[in-house]
Amino acid sequence: MTSLDGGQHADFALTYGSQAVSMQDEIVVAMFVLSFALWVTSHLAIMVGLLARPPRLRAPVALVVAPLAPYWAVRERMLARAIAWVVGGVAYGMAWLLASG
Repeated sequence: MTSLDGGQHADFALTYGSQAVSMQDEIVVAMFVLSFALWVTSHLAIMVGLLARPPRLRAPVALVVAPLAPYWAVRERMLARAIAWVVGGVAYGMAWLLASG
């Protein structure tokens, strides 16, 4: 592919049917999938941990009010789960920003 100034540059677009998909699009999709999987998995792990500790009512409440899950996880010393929850949520938000821009 030639540019307007006559120079050559690499075109890293994949074609599926009649549509071209860039490598950046592939990375954003992978980021969506992986960050959402991390967030959901860590959320469920926190809920299981909360079910194992009294008061057990926190687990269903954390299902409805999601931001309470990492807060209660830190209070119950489930620090790795809370960090994974926050990292997954932030990465998912970043994927949304990359996709919209």
